[in-house]
Amino acid sequence: MTKIDSIINVPNSKNKIIIQLKKILDYSKTNKISISIAGARHSMGGHTMYPNGIILNMRPYKEMTIDTINNILTIGSGALWEDAINYLDKFHKSIAVMQAFSSFSIGGSISVNGHGWQKDSPPISSSIISFTLMNYKGEILNCSRTENKELFSLVIGGYGLFGIILDVKLEVVDNETLQFKYIRLTPENYVEYYQKLISDNPKVKLVFGRLRISNKHFLEEVTLNYFEKIKKKPKKIPPHNKKNESSKRLVFRSTANSEYGKRLRWDLENGMNKILINETFTRNNLLNDNVSLIENKDKTSTDILQEYFIPERHFKQYIDKLKDVLPNKHIDLLNITIRSVYKDNDSYLNFAKEKVFGFVFLFNQKKK
Repeated sequence: MTKIDSIINVPNSKNKIIIQLKKILDYSKTNKISISIAGARHSMGGHTMYPNGIILNMRPYKEMTIDTINNILTIGSGALWEDAINYLDKFHKSIAVMQAFSSFSIGGSISVNGHGWQKDSPPISSSIISFTLMNYKGEILNCSRTENKELFSLVIGGYGLFGIILDVKLEVVDNETLQFKYIRLTPENYVEYYQKLISDNPKVKLVFGRLRISNKHFLEEVTLNYFEKIKKKPKKIPPHNKKNESSKRLVFRSTANSEYGKRLRWDLENGMNKILINETFTRNNLLNDNVSLIENKDKTSTDILQEYFIPERHFKQYIDKLKDVLPNKHIDLLNITIRSVYKDNDSYLNFAKEKVFGFVFLFNQKKK
């Protein structure tokens, strides 16, 4: 719990937001109050909110336009990826790089430099063409790889420490029709098959791995799930199926503190994979998932998300070590997803200094 001074909602207008933010900066300097920036508020930890400070709610600032000739989306930093996807869908375009869930904000994702499940891709930084930044003086600076390039590198992954991100120019791609494929493997064979089925296959666009976490066969099985481009006209994004989403969440949350639930989820997901194999989806449909699918509504526990980036050459060794480290009666492991991340050449605080596999852990911890 972080005590704050106030929350200020910004306007959805470039002229108005600049005027308002300059006034807030003057007020913060005069009264010596720190400013923190918030979007969808999914960034982990109280470090994103300064104690007794002002919180700028950037969510209302979500103006957007598209340049379909050069495939560039200009968007307000408060917009959610969901907003961008729904807008781009009208133009048969899609996001180049983003996280697994569309309920995060553009500015927040840039500030943590999240990565996605786009095939063999660097983090979000690689798809950023430029952005405008208001610094502590109230000056508006354009930041790119050629203009204010040091700030460009620092702001990406900088958690809002260097200014307020306003407008962002992002690379966009075509909204393609993709066909689902999957294979069950032992972890020993994952890297070999990843190279063969994914890296060497130009048709693959999206991919992720999932490790088995039940006590029975703990970390002894993994699924490699991927989507190949096919020649078929993409359909529009269908409305969210609330009943289907509720069922997915129920299956996922049933794994908390339950060996039976973990085994059941593994069996159900693999059974569903067999049914869905060769099923087609649009890129936008696959990217448009909400984090509420895994939300913890139990007030007596909290979820902890951690990620570790492991060089490809250490993949098998890392999993062997996990078998000794992870079993722990005080914390409950709910999920391990594997994603490949290419080297990041843009962010100063780059977590991918070479090609790595990101192991995304979700734990559940009971409160005392």
